[in-house]
Amino acid sequence: MALPKALRYAVLHVGSSSMSITILEYKGIDDVRVIDYAAREVTFGDYCSNAICIVVPYVLWSHLIEINDLLYHFQGLLRNIYIV
Repeated sequence: MALPKALRYAVLHVGSSSMSITILEYKGIDDVRVIDYAAREVTFGDYCSNAICIVVPYVLWSHLIEINDLLYHFQGLLRNIYIV
């Protein structure tokens, strides 16, 4: 069953080595279209590759600033296609 109006979704992935956003348009189970995709390599996992970080996970302040900057730019992508 097709929807009367296409729905738009954003899928955000924050990993230890990359961040990405995929913007999709969903009209039905067989009608999904990728509108936009952006990705960037990051170094969040480099600092946490030792055994101490596995026991007590934490994120450096500089990494939080980088995540915030990337989320701000991703928000701009969403505004361009009227999701936010």
